[in-house]
Amino acid sequence: MRRKFLLVCSIFMLFYLSVILGAKFLQAQKIEIKKENGVIVVYNPKKPAPPPGVLVKLVLKEDFTIGVKEGDEKYMILEARDMDVDDSGNIYVVDRKAGHIKVFDENGTFVRTVGKKGKGPGETDRPRNIQITAQKEIAVSDSSSRRILFFSLDGKFLREVSSAKLTLFLEPKVDTKGNFIGSYMVFSKEPSSELKKFNKKLVPILDINSLRLARPPVIDARFPRHYWQITKEDNILWGVSTRYELQVLNQEGKLIKKIIKDYDPVPITKEYKEKWLKDTYGDAGPMPGSKFEWGKHHLAFRDLRLDDEGRIFVQTYERIEEGKGGCYDVFDTEGRYIAKVFLEVKPLVWKRNKMYTIYEDEEGYHFVKRYTVEWK
Repeated sequence: MRRKFLLVCSIFMLFYLSVILGAKFLQAQKIEIKKENGVIVVYNPKKPAPPPGVLVKLVLKEDFTIGVKEGDEKYMILEARDMDVDDSGNIYVVDRKAGHIKVFDENGTFVRTVGKKGKGPGETDRPRNIQITAQKEIAVSDSSSRRILFFSLDGKFLREVSSAKLTLFLEPKVDTKGNFIGSYMVFSKEPSSELKKFNKKLVPILDINSLRLARPPVIDARFPRHYWQITKEDNILWGVSTRYELQVLNQEGKLIKKIIKDYDPVPITKEYKEKWLKDTYGDAGPMPGSKFEWGKHHLAFRDLRLDDEGRIFVQTYERIEEGKGGCYDVFDTEGRYIAKVFLEVKPLVWKRNKMYTIYEDEEGYHFVKRYTVEWK
């Protein structure tokens, strides 16, 4: 009788504990939205917690590929560095090696080239990044001549702005008023990466963040950096890859929202270190005297994108399978963590339910691909 009583008690206790632990687990997965010192703060759990009715499954269907290995040179992309798409669906591809921009229509048919190789007015030597601005202009940065050049959509050269005073001025983005947001490097006794907002003449008007970097000869092999995007409201969405926290600034530079996510850091393996050194320095290896700082874990994230509906895509260091592609945490416009998706290609542009990317095959040939986007 006593043994039966103990057995019943044990079953009851196990049931009770499972209910309590289950409730705590569900509570831990809940998204919390608070207001702290006038700032909206969205606390997200490790796993997605989408509100009821939110579509969370991303399905991509390939429409077409632009690029050839041989044949018509108009369709041959030597080194696709960046791309953008205008409101009519025309595709603008920066061919870094050719030194110009190739333009294709919404069906992938070649239209024209914009600019030509060189360092004179309207010429680009090593074009790097491109943006179709709200002013219906093409803005392209040239990393060699350290300029930002502007063209009309039909290819006419309009003007240029010098970025010579900004070392490694990376991925400048233009808002609806013509202001720039970008980062540059400061090499001094205390090296840093500076993220700032600039006016049309590239004069700083807002200091956003300063990121301290390793001092030579020490090399932080994780390469911490800033990531940023401009929302449809002209707000600045930015973050530092050393922590999983995104911030939203309004047009005046006031902090209005923080998006924070809990996560499990991904360990840096010996195999990763060996592959990284091989890919970076080849058979010759790094220079003598180089000192590498690895840390135990990868950084919090390694890319930040916005789709055309305002969803936030954050690429992490998680590995789902071998090969190209990556894992992305997806947040809705409110900053709530709604999905985790694996994409075999890196999304560069989202436009009218289409996603565009640059693809490099095993032989090193470059192509542009377009996909139809559907959420289920």
